[in-house]
Order: sequence, then C-alpha cells, then structure tokens
Amino acid sequence: MRDKTDLLLQGIILIHQAEWHLLEQHLQDSMVYFSTEEKWFYENFLRAYQLIIVGRTRDASNYLDVVESRFLSYLESKKQKARHSMPWTLLFWLLRSLVLLDMGEMRKSRRLLNKILLHPSVRDYPVVMGLCYMYIGFVNILSDSFDQVKKYLDEATALLKDPTLQFLKSEIFRLKSLIAFQEGKLRHCAELLAASIGVAETFNDKIARIHVLLTKAQLHFERAQFELALDLIDEALEIGQQSGLLKDQIEALFFKIQLEHQVGNIEKALQKLKELENLRKLTGYQRKLLDIKCLASKIYLSLDNPQKALEQLDEAAQIFPNSLKVQAYLSLFLLTQNYYGLSKSLLELSLERLQHFELVDLYIMVLFLLAEVELIHYRVDRDEQRITRALSYLQNVTHETIKEKRKRITYYAMLAQFHLALLSFDLQSAKLYLDNVMTLFDDDLPMEFLPYVSQAEASFVFFENYMKSSSESRKERPFSKESLQQMSLDNTMMLLQEMTLGPKAKVNLAEYDNETRLMLFVQKESGPSAILSDQGKIMEDTTTILAGVVYSSVVAQGNRYYQGLFGPLPYAQDGSQALVYSTMLPDSKSPDPRYKGRNYCLFVLIFPRTLSYYNVNRGKIQRAFERFISRVADVSKITVNDLRQLKREIIKYFSASWL
Repeated sequence: MRDKTDLLLQGIILIHQAEWHLLEQHLQDSMVYFSTEEKWFYENFLRAYQLIIVGRTRDASNYLDVVESRFLSYLESKKQKARHSMPWTLLFWLLRSLVLLDMGEMRKSRRLLNKILLHPSVRDYPVVMGLCYMYIGFVNILSDSFDQVKKYLDEATALLKDPTLQFLKSEIFRLKSLIAFQEGKLRHCAELLAASIGVAETFNDKIARIHVLLTKAQLHFERAQFELALDLIDEALEIGQQSGLLKDQIEALFFKIQLEHQVGNIEKALQKLKELENLRKLTGYQRKLLDIKCLASKIYLSLDNPQKALEQLDEAAQIFPNSLKVQAYLSLFLLTQNYYGLSKSLLELSLERLQHFELVDLYIMVLFLLAEVELIHYRVDRDEQRITRALSYLQNVTHETIKEKRKRITYYAMLAQFHLALLSFDLQSAKLYLDNVMTLFDDDLPMEFLPYVSQAEASFVFFENYMKSSSESRKERPFSKESLQQMSLDNTMMLLQEMTLGPKAKVNLAEYDNETRLMLFVQKESGPSAILSDQGKIMEDTTTILAGVVYSSVVAQGNRYYQGLFGPLPYAQDGSQALVYSTMLPDSKSPDPRYKGRNYCLFVLIFPRTLSYYNVNRGKIQRAFERFISRVADVSKITVNDLRQLKREIIKYFSASWL
C-alpha cells in the first residue's frame, strides 16, 4: 500500500504546478488508499489548499468553515487512538493559518504556524514541517523579522536532506536570497535566485517561478532599474493569468502599480489600480489591502485629486483604526494640502510610536517627511536651525539604511544631505557626501542614478566657481548666491518628494510650450555661441552667453569633449534649469581644423522649476536626441521647426513639480 503522505505530497506539488486537470485525476486515483471518512478529508484538504494557492481567500475560508464541524466530529471519534494515519489536525491548522495570512491577520497566522511546529507529532510528518517552516519564514519576512527568518529557514534547509521534499528548495532559496539582499550580499543573492529558478523549472512549479520573478524585480527596483523590473513583473503576470493564479496576479499587479507610479505613468497606474481592486474584491484577498489603499491615496494626490486620496485613507482608517501606516500617509496628505503644522505634529507622534515597532520602511518615510516639513518652513523663515534638523533626520535615514543595506534609499538620503550642505555653502561636507555616494556603489552606479550624480557634480562646480570668484565678478555672473541656494533647496525637496510623494502626472505639452526653450550652441572662434532656438534666431544676452561658456566648461571638461546627456544644471536666477546634450556634428563651417569638419555642439533645454526632471525616463530622452542627430547632415541645415519638434518630444517625458 502506498504511503498516504506521499500521495499528499504529490497533490501539493500538482497544485504548485497549477496542473488542475492532473490534480483531478490524482484525486480520483488516490481515493482507493483511504478509508471512507479519510477520502472526504483528503479531498477537502487539497480543494481548500488549491483555493488558497489560487487566491480565492473568501471561498477558502467558507470552505474551511463548512468542513470544520464534520472534522471535529471525526477527531472526537478517533481521540482514543495514539495516532492517525494522517495528521489531519495539523493539516487543517496549516490551511487556517494560510487563510489568516491572506486575510491580513499575520499575527494570528504566525501564532497558529508556531502551534503546529510545537505539536508533539509534527516531526513524524516532514512535509507538514517543511511547509510550516517555509510559510512562517515568509510571514517573518513580511514583518521585517529577518533574524527569525534565518532560524526557520535553517530548520527548513535541514529537512531538505529528505529527497521527497526537494520541491520546497525553490521557495527556501528565494527567501534566503531576500536575506542575502537585505545583508548587501548581492552576488550570493543572485546565486540563490539562480538556484531557486532552477528548482522551480525542474518541478514546473509555477508558484515558485512567479515568486522568483517578483523577487528579481524587487532587486532591480532597489537599484532603480525600473524597465528591467517591469519586464520581470509582466512575465510573472503572464504566468499567473495563464494558470489562473489570482493571488499572484494581485501581488504582481500591486508591484507593477508601484513602479508605474514611480516612473511617472500615473494614468496607467490608476488604470491598473482599478483592475487590481476588481480582482481583490472578487477573491476576498486582504493581505495587501492597507498597502493598496495607501498607494491609491498617493496616486490620486499625483493626479491632483485630494478628495479621492482622502477617501482612500478614510476607508483604510475605518478598517485599520490604529494603523501607523494610515497615520503616516495622512501626514503626507496634510503636507500636500499645506497643513504643515498639523502634518508635523502627526509625524512627530508617528516617529515616537515607531520606536517600538520593526517597521523600517515606514520609519524611513516619516524621517523623510519630517525633513521635508522643516525645509518647507525654512522657505518662509530662513531659520538655519531648520537645515540642521533636516540634516539630522536624513542622517538617521542614512544610518538605518546602511545598517539594512538599502542602497537606493541611502543614495537619495546622501544626495539630499549633499544639496543641504551646498545650501549652507559648506563645500567641504558637500564633497564628502558626494564621495560617499560614489563609494556606495563601488563604481557600479546604475544608469538611472546618473542624472542625479551629474547634477550634483555640476552644482558643486557652480558653487565652487562662485566661491572662487571675486566680489566684483560675482555681480556679473548669471547665478547669484540666492539663486544657487534656491537651486540647492529645490534639488533637496525634489529628492525628498521622490521618496515620499513620487511624481505628479505628466505635463500638458501645450501648457509648457512657451515656458520651455531648446537652444543650439556651437563652438566659434570667440567661444561657444547660441545660434538657434525653437523660438527662432537668438539675440544673445548676458545670461545666454555666460551659460554657454559655463556649460561648455562643465560638460567638455577641457579638451575631453564628453558626449551625452547632462544635468539638470542651474540656468538663471528665476530658478529655471537646463538639460544639456553634447555631441559632435558635421559642420562645413567649423572654425577649428582639429574638428575635421565637425563641431562640438550643445543642445540646451531650459525649463522652469514647475517642471520636474526627476522620475524622467532618461534613456528615452537620450534616444530622442540620438535619433535626431543621426539625421543631421550639417549643423547649418538644422531649422527652427526641427528644434521645436525635438523639444516637444523631450518635454512629454517630464512630470509636473510638487514645488
């Protein structure tokens, strides 16, 4: 006679493979091995587990309620026996713990899983132990309890010596990869993910494949490699849709909405949010409910719809009345509606309460928001103590994220500190912060972070040149002390807002057509000169002339003639900024024989501080310039209309600013 636990394992593996037809065949074939009463329990266990894995949480909960009374009667009739052929009590506790997890009841779920692991007979059933260790490890990761995760995963790894439990390897390796990532061991993390996907493919475990894809997407997200992350999420979504795995579709959709919002595709994020809500209501899946409501409030704020944002937070507050997350997001809402004093009071209360919880992401968000509030007040009263307090909050973020190996957030916090040091004209500290940023990535800076670095380096040059120039020459420069400080303050605020609010909706092109300008600079015998703009021929004024000289100096770096996209850089005292694209173009009138019929040209896009270059898809802007210059036969052939069309293509990638 076949071992019934082997049959159970087969059924579980078929569910993880989403092989629904084979599962039905398995149920028919395995019934001959069970007694009449056990047939009913075995079938109902697998049916309930299938509903949980698929994501029909409400149906799974109802299913368990229906079988509970019959199950209790069965246990009563068998209680005189020393042991049963199957661990029905433990199996149904496992099901209940998973339903509780999907309903957002993590504490209750963890308590029940611990109860199973403490049961005296659990070691007789390795498959039950393996599943428990795997799921309790997952629960602890959701709770940021990484020390606990290690303990349970070590126990699970020891069980893998049992050849019948090899299919659990994939999920265990994946959970270990998250710990490796959290510890900053990126190479080990990649090795574990590769091993995890290998096992998943061996067993055709679709659940594990989806989880690995989403974990890899998370790693790319942390490195700001958003396009790669989106591709992985789409692959996970496709598997979930083809296999009818609703819960995993919800998880993937939520991550996709986060990323679409992060890169400024607000309308697309809203569309996907509605799709997710319909799916969640269909299934009764509650675990992401609080996160969904808070993310929805941010999306509606990005769309300038505070009423809908507040509705989302109000719904969240009714369901989760004591939630620290709702309190923090309400502070964020109040900040956007200019209730700065009330927002600050609520944030300080949140910070005090957060000292007693392991909610790292929320703690970091509150610190960023408190720094932002201080700088908003600084705009009005110019109290230097506010800069000191903002720096203190950001240093706390850096301390926490370095400890947690959260490089992306550390990067933003350090850059914000860099710009605040410039705001105080503390160039020595600013240089130290900038050096630390470069060291952070060990010369492996992700492409998406390059605009921030190039802007920081250029800003430093502007401040350095200002400090070196004499009092008389400073008066002639286009950048006054006040305009440089305004630039640093704006740059700091934009970095903080990217970490808290995210981008606003894409701009209306017609609205900004007259407020933006694209100029073309070429090298002449007298130096760099603006020869054309999208608004016609240029009458060079002092600001334009000096900007051309400074940009050529900053971008070309002597005779190196660097080519590519740089900025944003300060342009004038009104706070406007510039994006610079440098390249060599054919020029029959080139004044310098060293160029051999070419010219070092700068395309300079001027835009107001009401536009945000942050969250812009830098690659698309670069490719827009590259497509344009590939068609240029000679600089003299470029027309006003050419520049006008190029400018409009570039501006569509910008977002409105929160400033």
